[in-house]
Amino acid sequence: MKTFFLIVILITCTKAFGQVPSILLKSKIDSMIGAEMLSEKAVGVAIGIVKDGKICYNKGYGSKKLNTNKFIDSLTNFHLASISKVFVATAVMQLVEQGKINLEDKLLKYIPLNELKDERIKDITIKQMLTHTSGFPDVNNYHWVNPKNDSLALGNYATKCIATIKLIFNPGARYEYSNMAFEVLGHVVEKVSRKNFDEYESDFILSKVGLNYSNFDYSKIDRARRSSPHIKLFSKVLVSKIYPYNREH
Repeated sequence: MKTFFLIVILITCTKAFGQVPSILLKSKIDSMIGAEMLSEKAVGVAIGIVKDGKICYNKGYGSKKLNTNKFIDSLTNFHLASISKVFVATAVMQLVEQGKINLEDKLLKYIPLNELKDERIKDITIKQMLTHTSGFPDVNNYHWVNPKNDSLALGNYATKCIATIKLIFNPGARYEYSNMAFEVLGHVVEKVSRKNFDEYESDFILSKVGLNYSNFDYSKIDRARRSSPHIKLFSKVLVSKIYPYNREH
């Protein structure tokens, strides 16, 4: 399911344009975004252009929900999906810098379990979890319809994965993208920091860079700032009846 169409544009703002893009450049950006939205049947898009560490241009296009006047702006919240892995990895590396995690340590040092369906899990390192070389499979059902959103959801899910899954290859043998591995890493962050994952992210990452209205706990997102999920069925775009959020994931 394609929840949102995210267009990431990397533009080098040369000295000719100065700190703020010219009217001509803005027109070109608008034209490019408009064409892409039309092509992808995107309902809403927000863009930001950063130069020398400062936002020099940001703008919203389209609406937060199909066929409404709830327009996208630079303050609209979007579903992050797999970009959240950057935030998981940042949290892990912060704890590495603090000497609380070692990348070569075994996963079970941080989430100790005695009964395992696959004994090879004992050999998995934190580094292999980060680099998609652990052997963990990917998630086959996110249970968006029946989510578990209590504070223990991620920990219970991660523990169950470690105890019951069968690896798809020996740790370190090859690369295979795994959302499950990063969800388990989220619980490693919880165990080491003694904070819920979403709390750690808010306290030590999001708030530090001014993202005070973003949160990994969906219930804490201001309703007025939320964008609705959409699905594309062949050539038709519809508003999804469910929001793809489950605190397990």
